[in-house]
Amino acid sequence: MEMESSLPHVMLVSFPGQGHISPLLRLGKIIASKGLIVTFVTTEEPLGKKMRQANNIQDGVLKPVGLGFLRFEFFEDGFVYKEDFDLLQKSLEVSGKREIKNLVKKYEKQPVRCLINNAFVPWVCDIAEELQIPSAVLWVQSCACLAAYYYYHHQLVKFPTETEPEITVDVPFKPLKLKHDEIPSFLHPSSPLSSIGGTILEQIKRLHKPFSVLIETFQELEKDTIDHMSQLCPQVNFNPIGPLFTMAKTIRSDIKGDISKPDSDCIEWLHSREPSSVVYISFGTLAFLKQNQIDEIAHGILNSGLSCLWVLRPPLEGLAIEPHSAVAYGGTSERNFQEFVDKLVDVKTMTNINNVV
Repeated sequence: MEMESSLPHVMLVSFPGQGHISPLLRLGKIIASKGLIVTFVTTEEPLGKKMRQANNIQDGVLKPVGLGFLRFEFFEDGFVYKEDFDLLQKSLEVSGKREIKNLVKKYEKQPVRCLINNAFVPWVCDIAEELQIPSAVLWVQSCACLAAYYYYHHQLVKFPTETEPEITVDVPFKPLKLKHDEIPSFLHPSSPLSSIGGTILEQIKRLHKPFSVLIETFQELEKDTIDHMSQLCPQVNFNPIGPLFTMAKTIRSDIKGDISKPDSDCIEWLHSREPSSVVYISFGTLAFLKQNQIDEIAHGILNSGLSCLWVLRPPLEGLAIEPHSAVAYGGTSERNFQEFVDKLVDVKTMTNINNVV
């Protein structure tokens, strides 16, 4: 226990959605494997209980990962889960700010060196600033997508509006022209999920607060865009560390964040299909399709004659070679990640960052 308490401690805070938990947990496992303690935090509902059951998780119990350890903590956000994203976000922010502060205090004998969040919980940056703890953000989309949100928030170029819904967006640094249906969908005025775009823009508004933005991409793919964002925000380190799923595969650990155990019948059926012959359909844990939309997609797949695996949730009740070389030992993403971890471990560096914060 004495050895464990001496390890640098990093706290990761995730939005309660499978597509958000999975990449952040991969990041957490990689950080832990380098010889750090990682505390992974998300809400009790709607996924916390399911994660415990599917993965035999015990709250607050350290599990070895490589040279370090990882544990889970879940908190109640007091929200009865329905199909209202705005209410969810408001409730999550109010309770989350309180509970994260309590967790930081709970582990004061293992002081949190850094808070890391994904973009759907942008208020974590505010907590870090208040507690004078360095923070970082995991951005799981492309750097080009990040640039689009940045351009939109700072009104650097014209985007589609309700009165001009089909204008073309001129991205000057490429130069590149994006049609109205090629921009991030949450930014288009016709989007039924514009509130999600608003949440992401809240993170963009706070982009000056984290000392590092960890991007799920790699240098060889988006060097020009990464360099451009570094020029726009010189105070932030834009760190391409992906693909995380490839890097995480090298770590021997049984820690998972799945909300259900694998369906053996489904796996058996997949094994019976020819390679690359099955269409996989999933809209994540947030989107809720109406019956007519489900019917339309189903008829399209049926008419295609292709085999299909469709992950459909019920309503809530309560590039090939270059990515692998980038995450390989000595690759660009591996080096960028190691540089980030070195900063977390180095007391002097984190103190300097903290003073800036």
